[in-house]
Amino acid sequence: MSKQATNLDWVHSVGASYTRLGDVLLDQGHSARAKKAYTEALEKLESVSAENPSNLVWRRDVASGHHRMGDVIATTNAPELAETHFESAVHILETLVEAHRKNTDWRRDLSVMRSRLGDMQLRRGQLESARSTHDQALADAKSLLALNPENSIWRHDVALKYISIGLIAKQMEEVDGALSAWTQAKKILSLLAEKEPANATVKRDIRTVERLLNSVDSKRRDVPPDLIDSRRPIEPRGVPKPTRARRPHPVQPKGAAQPEGKGIH
Repeated sequence: MSKQATNLDWVHSVGASYTRLGDVLLDQGHSARAKKAYTEALEKLESVSAENPSNLVWRRDVASGHHRMGDVIATTNAPELAETHFESAVHILETLVEAHRKNTDWRRDLSVMRSRLGDMQLRRGQLESARSTHDQALADAKSLLALNPENSIWRHDVALKYISIGLIAKQMEEVDGALSAWTQAKKILSLLAEKEPANATVKRDIRTVERLLNSVDSKRRDVPPDLIDSRRPIEPRGVPKPTRARRPHPVQPKGAAQPEGKGIH
């Protein structure tokens, strides 16, 4: 291994360590410090990816870095900046998926990131853009599910896309569209609940859809877009958990350097 390659691996490992630090800080409620750690991580991950653009795993790590930055910024009053990071992640994943259609993990990542981008567009009142983005996310999720209709995670993803599309339709005063989307979501979730009666996340989402349907049927007050946790971090495998799911860390070589972080226990 050349000296340059070794140095790039070391820089990448430092970026991975900052990512892990940011995750810990975010779990502890230190959003500002987590953002700083994620910024350091993204800077290093982007630098090594630029030096070795043929390393597709590192490019995917950059997309994950933008995802984290977008998520932490979305908790502040800066949706436009969060949207920029989600757009960057979508762009990277689009190029990866275009070159590797058989990689179902990356295809799911792209669907997830489009949903996050659509969420920010909705938050900023860009209803047409939000609908277009969420329609793309739904198409991505459906095409993935068509490869394996028995995959409960992918089926759950499709239900979540329908929930988001219904929220947009309601804000656009398209009641029939909202009802149709939420009815589709409830149908999918109900079938999942029959197959996985212990899945608390599915049960929670069914209750959410029922409240949304009732909000239209009973002409109650509008339901805010953040009623559901539509955020689905990039996680290729594993059943979604009721609590905040972990995003995957960038691949970290053995002996990776760890950034200093005070107050981490």
